[in-house]
Amino acid sequence: MRLAPTTIEALDGHRRAQVRKSGLRTLVFPDRDGGYLRRQNFDRRSFAVALRKASEQSGLDFSGHTFHDLRHTMATLLLSEGEAITRVSQRLGHASVKTTWDYYAHCVPQDEDRPAIRFEERMRAHRVFKIDPAIDPATTRRSPQTFMPRARIELATPGFSDLCSTD
Repeated sequence: MRLAPTTIEALDGHRRAQVRKSGLRTLVFPDRDGGYLRRQNFDRRSFAVALRKASEQSGLDFSGHTFHDLRHTMATLLLSEGEAITRVSQRLGHASVKTTWDYYAHCVPQDEDRPAIRFEERMRAHRVFKIDPAIDPATTRRSPQTFMPRARIELATPGFSDLCSTD
């Protein structure tokens, strides 16, 4: 998974600070002894401290938030800004896009006018002009005549679409 350049810079700066502090090449986010963080201690010892600092510096209240909330925030923001649900699903590590859709469908912008506009554009694409000599044969003005394409029924049955074709 790719990270934003600012995230990479921040992680690199934090790691360099850790090396200066301990003198050892260590993990980016080690526990107190330089080892791996335990999941059960992370929220209480690390993330809660970071939230407290962020609250103090920003004046916002982050109490009650968990690290997992960041994941939901990321997905919600990406989808509400129009990122493809397949990409967000991959980023979240979901096995199926359906899982992402089930949790985050409410975040996907719904453009209620889009189907009507697309239908109108489609109909305009089928609008043709026919020369009508009865109107003005000298200037050959054009009068619009709408051509509506016929629906075509196609099923998976071999040969059925040929029988039902209206072309």
